[in-house]
Amino acid sequence: TAVGYAVVSSQPGRTQAQKRLMAIRSSRMSAMRELAEQIHGIQVDSNTTIIDLMVQNDTFRGIVSGTIRGARTVRINPTGTDTYEVLLEIDKDTLSYLLRQARTVA
Repeated sequence: TAVGYAVVSSQPGRTQAQKRLMAIRSSRMSAMRELAEQIHGIQVDSNTTIIDLMVQNDTFRGIVSGTIRGARTVRINPTGTDTYEVLLEIDKDTLSYLLRQARTVA
């Protein structure tokens, strides 16, 4: 399972209804990213610059890449006054099947 969140007021749209729909879509994509991270992992790149034994710059970047199939929307809830939450899940049998298929292709 994975949960995604999005804030309504920061979404593009001319009306409040459009912003709500965009927040739901955005929170669903956030949950998809979380599922991809759980299934495929996350690549972390980092860079630290040290001058005179003092950290001058420290940057991190995470990259998630993968295909999600078979995700089911369990619930879409407003949380608070300006946020939406989406819960997605992938059935264990579906996930096992997809992983077996991916291994035979590789």
